Amino acid sequence: MSIHTRPRAGHPLAVAALALILAVPALADEWYSDKGFFIDLPEGFDLAGGDGESSFTFLSLDQSVVAEIQVAPGARYPTARSAWDSVAKKLATAGSPYAYRYANRDALLAEVSFGSGTSSFKGLLFVLDGPSADAEAYDLTLLVYSLAGDYGATKDVIASALDGFSADAAHRAAPGPLGTRARAQLGKARATRVNLSFGQASLVLDWDPREGAVAQDTTEREYRVLAPYGAMPELVDAAVKRFYRMVWRDCAPSLDRLALELAHAWSSGAWAGPGGQAPRKSDGPSPSHGTAADPRAYAAALLNWTQNWTYQRNPQGSDVVNPLSAAMEGRGDCDSRALVLAALLRREGIETLLLVSLEHQHALAAVKVPGGGARYPYRDQNWVIAETTAKVDIGLIDSSMSDIEDWLPVEFPF
Repeated sequence: MSIHTRPRAGHPLAVAALALILAVPALADEWYSDKGFFIDLPEGFDLAGGDGESSFTFLSLDQSVVAEIQVAPGARYPTARSAWDSVAKKLATAGSPYAYRYANRDALLAEVSFGSGTSSFKGLLFVLDGPSADAEAYDLTLLVYSLAGDYGATKDVIASALDGFSADAAHRAAPGPLGTRARAQLGKARATRVNLSFGQASLVLDWDPREGAVAQDTTEREYRVLAPYGAMPELVDAAVKRFYRMVWRDCAPSLDRLALELAHAWSSGAWAGPGGQAPRKSDGPSPSHGTAADPRAYAAALLNWTQNWTYQRNPQGSDVVNPLSAAMEGRGDCDSRALVLAALLRREGIETLLLVSLEHQHALAAVKVPGGGARYPYRDQNWVIAETTAKVDIGLIDSSMSDIEDWLPVEFPF
């Protein structure tokens, strides 16, 4: 991945309509509330107002985009539609929201316009319903917007900010509200059968290439959001980390079935061929996610699998093939492969980092497994290096790239 950019022009924006804000920083610039939800905003967003309990407001670095969250007791609105109608009335906006399920709750989402004259605004409104029978439940609205005249220039940031929302910790490792809606809009799956070779095993899986297109759209949008940070040295590292978090979370659950099949091929010995054996502890009937009996050997096997993919780049775009398409089509650059490794090993309880070097224009994986080899020190642990594009064993790296100061670690939520 490369970053060639110009700085975003500043544009002051008056905060309008709903009251809002706060939360406490989690990892990097991700924010969370004691209600249980998270929001991973583009770098430079900061707290701008709100009461810290029922209202939360964030303002972008150049003041062109506002993100507002309001929280109400789950019993206040009987349905997501009634919550939507209440907010729409306050904003004096119309619109036809799309209804779908997000985080096992009813949700509505639509593009909205409100205000008038020089105070005309446009953005995205998301409403999440909380079951009224649950005393701990809450309804939530998230409105992200800019001046209407700036919407064309800010819509990627607006969409990215909204898609950085997670209803709870588990959904930090799942598509955001926009990614979930895009998949819902695909309707009935159009399965394409693929045959994947993993060692001596042949895996047969079904997937919908249209979902790969959705994931690629997210990847390209997030790259457009990232690009301007190339002119902001103080923010570029954090922005790069967020880019990969957003790409990873959008695809991680879609790789679960593949993770199961790979783990089964490993645990049954099919990966090693007739008579082969790779014992694996399991918490349930095979195939099932568990903990690999030999995590280093399993990580090495998956690494070898990715090393045999077709090397593919797209210098005109993000230069990153989304992890879903990369895995199902066996193609991609270094970062695509490392992202896939992180998603698959996660399901076997093996923690993985993505290491990114803007200096070398390269990405590696780093895996928390025992054994020798080159290691990256991070969080009081030494992570074994995994080079996905050169056919070398786990723990090996070109000496010209071995300076740890050249690498930026990217964590993923489990």
